[in-house]
Amino acid sequence: MQNGEKIIDTVGCGEEEVARLRLLFRMGAARFKSRWKFSESEPPDLVLLDPETELGRAAREIAQQAERPYICIVDLGTEDGADWALRRPLKLDAIVRMVNLLCAPAPAPAPAVAAAEPVMKVLSQGENFFDLDLGEEPTPVRDDGLPSIQLPEIVRGFGAHDVEGLFKRDPLANTAEALVPHRIGEGTGIEFTEGPTLRTHARIDEKAERLGKRESEVAPDIDPSLRRVSTQDLRRFPLIEYLTQPLLGAPERIELPGLPWLVLDPVTQSYHSDAELPALELYCLQELPRASFAQLTSAELAAVRARAPAKPWIRLRWQVRYLTSNGKLSTQLDPAGRFRLERPIELARDYPAAFRVSTAMLRDLQPLHEIAKQAKASMTEVINVVNAYESVSLLESQLRERFR
Repeated sequence: MQNGEKIIDTVGCGEEEVARLRLLFRMGAARFKSRWKFSESEPPDLVLLDPETELGRAAREIAQQAERPYICIVDLGTEDGADWALRRPLKLDAIVRMVNLLCAPAPAPAPAVAAAEPVMKVLSQGENFFDLDLGEEPTPVRDDGLPSIQLPEIVRGFGAHDVEGLFKRDPLANTAEALVPHRIGEGTGIEFTEGPTLRTHARIDEKAERLGKRESEVAPDIDPSLRRVSTQDLRRFPLIEYLTQPLLGAPERIELPGLPWLVLDPVTQSYHSDAELPALELYCLQELPRASFAQLTSAELAAVRARAPAKPWIRLRWQVRYLTSNGKLSTQLDPAGRFRLERPIELARDYPAAFRVSTAMLRDLQPLHEIAKQAKASMTEVINVVNAYESVSLLESQLRERFR
């Protein structure tokens, strides 16, 4: 039998995860002790949150202050903590068991007892209860016919302070002299020798055996020309690390097979290329070998600047995030919040759809679905653009009203 309807809310979870939670609650509706309804506008009786996001942490603090039940949704392998937690991938049995335990209905009050039953009481008998004489005679010990053992006086009493002396071991008892008594014969003599003795050879062999290599072994004779000595830098990094980490100390050029050339200038925080952003996409989607970059001389850099004017590499950072978002909103942003651009990046020739979204976001703060409607773009396109502007700190956002 189920109790009345209760409200459940999700905070900090992605759209796919919220959809799966709704499906699991519908599948297990008959197994819950209460009827659960998802709502963002009504005060919740239970909050499902992701503690790895800013919204999830804020919701957890609010729930703790209001003494409201909440369950954290964490990744598999996360260490146990003080919070109730469900691990991904979410399973129906685990959700039903935890929700029923955490939000169990209050038990019905017990019926009043007409007449109280007599209660047995134990009366105190004073501080010397265990010293009372119960009138019992001591049980005689049966004689087993064995002789009694007379303990030495040191154990029975007055010599107890010498127990350490009784059990203390002689530190010289296990020396070589004590274990293997020996003495030099009367006819033994001492003489000088130039070479190592048999005892010295034995010690050398024993040491070589412990080290796993005998001194008589010779290293394999390999032609030095055949030895491989690698001095090339084999490291690979994604483009975003070349733009945000100190990997380049001066202007350097890269040109992978089949791709246009690209020059990164960390001094002026700019890049040079005669290609537009769409032609540079493969640079953003793969790791670039450090050895593929070549440093430019002053003359080469001057020629590059004359051929292709410098462009701020904030455009490349924007492009990397735009291409790798895959329609998933950043965990630092509220899916039900409002967004606006502080200033746009020129994208009309590079990405027309992103340019329409950017133009729509120049107005007042708006939710994601309104931006998509005004720009006539898909939600995936809107989310990719929002993530890209957030990565270059050109996005103004506002949390939903109950989280402000």
